[in-house]
Amino acid sequence: MNKKEILTKKLANLAVRVGANVQKDQIVVITSDLHAAPLVKFIQKEAYLAGAKKVYVEWNDDELTRNYYTYASDETLQEIPEWNLSKMRYFVDQHACRIVIDSKNPHAMKGVDVNKMMMANRAIGPKTAFFQNHYSSSKSQWTIVAYPNDEWAQTVFPNLTVDEAWDKLFDAIMYTSRISLDHDEKEEWKNHTKDLENHSKKMNAYNFKTLHFENSLGTNLDIELVQSHIWAGGGEMGGNGVYFVPNIPTEEIFTMPHKDKVNGKVVSTKPLNYQGTLIKDFYFIFKDGKVVDFICDVVLWFVMLIGLILMLLPSDIFASIAQTTIVFPAALNTAAKVMAAGGAIGIVLMSGRANKNPVLRLALGADDLYNVTGWLSDALSYSRLLALGLATGVIASVINQMGAMLPNNVIGVILFIVIFIVGHVLNLAINLLGAYVHTNRLQFVEFFGKFYEGGGKAFEPFKENTKYVDVKEETTL
Repeated sequence: MNKKEILTKKLANLAVRVGANVQKDQIVVITSDLHAAPLVKFIQKEAYLAGAKKVYVEWNDDELTRNYYTYASDETLQEIPEWNLSKMRYFVDQHACRIVIDSKNPHAMKGVDVNKMMMANRAIGPKTAFFQNHYSSSKSQWTIVAYPNDEWAQTVFPNLTVDEAWDKLFDAIMYTSRISLDHDEKEEWKNHTKDLENHSKKMNAYNFKTLHFENSLGTNLDIELVQSHIWAGGGEMGGNGVYFVPNIPTEEIFTMPHKDKVNGKVVSTKPLNYQGTLIKDFYFIFKDGKVVDFICDVVLWFVMLIGLILMLLPSDIFASIAQTTIVFPAALNTAAKVMAAGGAIGIVLMSGRANKNPVLRLALGADDLYNVTGWLSDALSYSRLLALGLATGVIASVINQMGAMLPNNVIGVILFIVIFIVGHVLNLAINLLGAYVHTNRLQFVEFFGKFYEGGGKAFEPFKENTKYVDVKEETTL
């Protein structure tokens, strides 16, 4: 065997003996893409050498899957044969261990109708949930190992030829999987999983309340952890009492965040391969554990409002108010109309996107668009401060005119001074009070309402907690 075959065989040995930890007389299910056949053959042989009762191989192919989602009818996409479900039940009942070879083409589903894929998943998912839950809860052993393919390799190493990129990715997988010609891979992983367990113990000892993440791309994320959280990583004990390592390679330890206390922005550092589509340069903004839909819920509003403002500035209404005329180029006027219309349409289409009923979705979007009147109301509310200033000036002018109407003698001068002092003091006092009241109302009612959400813990008065009471009944004869 050449070097590549020897390393592939060692990866198969690692997948069987450490990853899945196949037991004597246990059924093994291998799921793989066709181009990973060399690794599959080694894994099948190694599984039988480990004492497997029967090894089943389930083949996938990206092109066949693409054709299925592209050309099959909607009815077919939502069906799953009973014999397929029976096979899954058999594997679950027999506590079969699974070995999945991850070798997907990151561009395989590019251009495929995502709605058809989602429709199929929604229809079939509930029927196969028992199978997914069995392995996701580790009731039987499972493991995932990686194997290269041409498309994946050229995506990672675009400046190399296909063969050079494949070899480069193969070497990277072997390196991260701790496989080499001169080391025992099982011993390497024994030490590695021990290191991960020690890292977990150290993190458990720290008992952090909150983790903060930053990077140069803009990540600024706070994650609060649940009380009594536990860090884990490396291997785990299956529900059937067999220790296994789910992911090869792996460098992670993990714990549970509080579902309502994740806040901030996280920016991707690497592309995401999601169902055969490569997604680059994405980010999420979290608010109280929920992903804030920034584009749909914020950007569309700004686009529409900016468009409306650009339409207002050169209008006759604005010219009559501002006593000046603004002239925009024809292209900018057209762009303003497109922005206003596009933003409004986007709000109508996207605001109710969480609802599956299309009619209700549009109705919710139209209702959200109606809130644009609230922006006009806010503008008028803030213009009230201008009115306060004008009112102060008018009242001051009236007081001065009242003083000037008095006769030009000693009594008139004395009365003028009294009216001047009393009138202006009262005017300033009243309008200072009005400015204080109105600015606070605008701050806490109008302004805070746009972004502020109350938080913290509800007040709990100090008292005896009798939620849990032990009642002991004693019978005296």
